[in-house]
Amino acid sequence: MVETKNQVEKNENRLRQLVDVLRQSSASIQSFVDYTLKQAIELTESQMGYITCCDDLPEIFSLNSGWEDDLEDHVRKAYKEMFLGKHLQMLEKVRKICKPVVVNDFKLDSSLKKSQRIEIENMMVVPVLREEKIIGTIGLANRSGGFGEAEVLHMTLLMEAVFNVVTVRQARNELEQLSNRLKLATRVAKIGVFDWDMISDQLVFDEQMIKIFDLDIEAGQVDHSIWEQIIHPDDIDQVRREINSAIINIGECETEFRTLSKKKQIRILATVSADENGRPIRMIGANWDITKEKMDLNKLLESNFRLEEEIIERSYIEDALRVSEDKFKTIIDTSPDGIAITSMEGIVEFVTDRTVEMWGYDSQEEILGRNVMEFVHESYLEKAIYFISEMLRGHLTGAAEYLMIKKDGSHFYSEANANILRDKDGNPTGILYIERDVTERHQMEDEMKEMIHKDQLTGLYNRRKIDEVLIDNEHSMTESRLLSVIMVDIDFFKKVNDEHGHLIGDEVLIAVSRLLEEGIRHMDVLGRWGGEEFIIICPDTDLSGAHQLAEKLRLKIADYEFEAVGKKTCSFGVAQLKEGETVDDVLSRSDSALYLAKEMGRNRVITEEKFYTA
Repeated sequence: MVETKNQVEKNENRLRQLVDVLRQSSASIQSFVDYTLKQAIELTESQMGYITCCDDLPEIFSLNSGWEDDLEDHVRKAYKEMFLGKHLQMLEKVRKICKPVVVNDFKLDSSLKKSQRIEIENMMVVPVLREEKIIGTIGLANRSGGFGEAEVLHMTLLMEAVFNVVTVRQARNELEQLSNRLKLATRVAKIGVFDWDMISDQLVFDEQMIKIFDLDIEAGQVDHSIWEQIIHPDDIDQVRREINSAIINIGECETEFRTLSKKKQIRILATVSADENGRPIRMIGANWDITKEKMDLNKLLESNFRLEEEIIERSYIEDALRVSEDKFKTIIDTSPDGIAITSMEGIVEFVTDRTVEMWGYDSQEEILGRNVMEFVHESYLEKAIYFISEMLRGHLTGAAEYLMIKKDGSHFYSEANANILRDKDGNPTGILYIERDVTERHQMEDEMKEMIHKDQLTGLYNRRKIDEVLIDNEHSMTESRLLSVIMVDIDFFKKVNDEHGHLIGDEVLIAVSRLLEEGIRHMDVLGRWGGEEFIIICPDTDLSGAHQLAEKLRLKIADYEFEAVGKKTCSFGVAQLKEGETVDDVLSRSDSALYLAKEMGRNRVITEEKFYTA
């Protein structure tokens, strides 16, 4: 009777110790498991123990003993090998029957000397099951008197509870990391999020909603009448209709409205979710200021999101993670911009479908795991490295434009905003990029620059561009560098306009332009000087060389059969820039030579020193 009472008290003490183990707070999961194993060894009065986690849980291994530190190294090594060997043998049996296994009659290992002999007299292996699958085990050995049902029961209870705690802690860590990333994305995107719980009728605004609408209130739960203070009276009925339609159809609504205070243009995108019976239960929406976007199509439209609340229970944490991922995906899918996340070393860890499409790839897998610099054109690598370095030093530089390389080798221009992702302790964990394809804008800018320097009819350089080229050559002029100028004029061009009209005259001008383009050298610069007059700038060319080029062009034009007007000829005046002269001097002499060519009968080349006839 005394032994039974002692045993009951002992079991009660063990159960209290089990509770104390689960209350223990550790900085990490590993330290919690280590602490648990030590307590299990004490609870069962064993000398050694082992815990392992299986499947999707990280592998955790600990080996403890009450007396192994007193052994010599070679004995300790043999001791561990013996224990692990026996444990693996029992583990195979446990996996087959999915039940605890206890062996209390191991034989002595006679292969070692007596001084080194390791005795494992008994051992117990207890599995932890989830849906008839082993997710972890605890193994204990060398207990005085052997293991019984009480030890199996206590270790089963302990390990079930421990693995629940480990799973919850892992889910909580994962949720916290996702929360940090989403909060930073929200701040970068500058998009306000509201959450309307239709069951409790609670409406919640995040901080960005408060900023967008210039409200003098705290972020959090707000009264439904807040919309009366925000939306312009002329737009409020339209917004209500869209929202009610989304609720009735359990769908989405997207609309725009003006604010009452500062006449901002706001776009709202919201989606309604329903319970399993099809009853609407929640509306989540995003608001962003599109005032600038109305005036400038290149404004970034970003996405953001905010987590609702911290979850503690395992099942609720898993639901919250799933809902959070769906919300984040909805916002990302509605964004016109691509989003990518890299490690601090630049390895791509996450990309959206929009980024995959923008970069010209077929799937995310083709991009993940590669360094982001592989996609940046070599001419922009130095710029990209500089901007990232500045950002790491805390200097946010705003949007930057890069030339990117697609999978097929073609190029596009990307405008990207970047920011650093940090963990809960403020340590950098990665870099978030939000990017937009601005190739079309870049091409338009190039075309505009090109139009400024081109003649609209012929497509040749206009007089403004020719002046710039002449000035540049004048500045770079040295004794060892030559420059000549050829002036060209279409003979009797006024007669073409008078007899055939200006449209035919334009066709002649265009045809002469093409003939000159085909005949000049790659280093020469051709432009329309005005009317029917053209100019050719010949770098590194003396007067004789320019004369030969002009003669070749004269013959080419004289042999050409023009539509509607037949044969046409041109006159040429050639001059060379001399040391100490200005471009005005050489232009004046080439123009005089051209005038002389026309006076001498046209269809000829005249230099500033002498002339030649055809």
